[in-house]
Amino acid sequence: QSILLLTITDCRWPFISEMPVLGMGDGADPRPTPAGGGTLSGPGRGYAKRDVPPADPIPPGPRAVPGPAAARLILDPASDEAATADVVIAIYGEDPYAEFQGDRDHLDFVPNGFDTNGLAKYREDNIPVVSVFLSGRPLWTNPEINASDAFVAAWLPGTEGAGVADILFQTEPDYDFTGRLSYSWPATAIDFDNNPNAEDYAPLFALGYGLSYDEAGGDLGVLSEESGLSETALIEAGAVFRRGTPLSPWRTFLVTEDEGVVFTGTGANITGLAAARVDHLAQEDGISLTFTQDGAGLAFIPEAGAVDWSSELADGKHLAFAVKSATDTQINITLSCMQDAECVSRQSVEIMSGDWREIQIPLSCFDKGVDMSVIDKPLIFYAPQGSELALADIRLVSLSTTDIVCTP
Repeated sequence: QSILLLTITDCRWPFISEMPVLGMGDGADPRPTPAGGGTLSGPGRGYAKRDVPPADPIPPGPRAVPGPAAARLILDPASDEAATADVVIAIYGEDPYAEFQGDRDHLDFVPNGFDTNGLAKYREDNIPVVSVFLSGRPLWTNPEINASDAFVAAWLPGTEGAGVADILFQTEPDYDFTGRLSYSWPATAIDFDNNPNAEDYAPLFALGYGLSYDEAGGDLGVLSEESGLSETALIEAGAVFRRGTPLSPWRTFLVTEDEGVVFTGTGANITGLAAARVDHLAQEDGISLTFTQDGAGLAFIPEAGAVDWSSELADGKHLAFAVKSATDTQINITLSCMQDAECVSRQSVEIMSGDWREIQIPLSCFDKGVDMSVIDKPLIFYAPQGSELALADIRLVSLSTTDIVCTP
């Protein structure tokens, strides 16, 4: 009864008989995301799905959903089959957390495992998008609402994802949204004093708000995407290179043993390596690299003092990045700190030729010999001569399904 419908337009919903529906997003498959912090490890990390008690995911799987809707469901978290679908259900939200790990200094929702910027392309193709947002609290989600024909706050259903699916697919004629807000939904990312008795109370959705299928008034038009935060405040902890930009305190260089060149603008060259901008999820948000000699690399150097990743290490986070390569190759990643010449760790990852893919390396792999509390030297990506690849979206993430084994 808590699942909440915040916005809805005319998007052929509930789903009619035999309608192909694409279920996508990082909440469409992994069990920890809908459970929040209520899992075996508290924050929901460190366990494979086989170790988690049986759970009903959202959506219920690649099968016909019983009941009057009888929609044909395509479960594809990577969203590769969008062309075959009449409607998209995008299931995403906050990473699981427990206690202080969920502390935030603003209310902005920062996507991690799922890039919500991609939702706009479905609407451009006249494919309606239903967003199912998983979180334990109201967050500023105006960009995601703008990219959706309907926006549902499903909170954290835990193992009972089938209950959410019953409402989404209206598996019984009398199933409908009855949830109403017990907290006001923020209009900006700094809308902290958001209580009805507060002066200048102006939430996006007021206390007690909620829609049903047959209620009008859910179409808000285009919402403001001005969060109220400065660019500095929007920087995610652990982010190195996102949306085509190195994030403070990191700067981007091309380096060899003897020289270094700052990477700015559209490209740069150094002995053995040429770099240029390339498209990943947006225009020029990645870096293409052509290695013509061994020993050259793409380096990210902290320029405002040492970076402290000791808390992220303790939280079991992973170094994640997007990569594509023209050939089968190997990326060698080094991380070092300021203490001495021995303080360096190298990890190797085999990369197969093909389109963009996500790589996630446990941060603990770099812990051998590196003091994670005083990272003062470059994070460098090397590849052998003849490699042609591209990198984007370099950051630390909480969740991982990686099977990468640390290099000895």
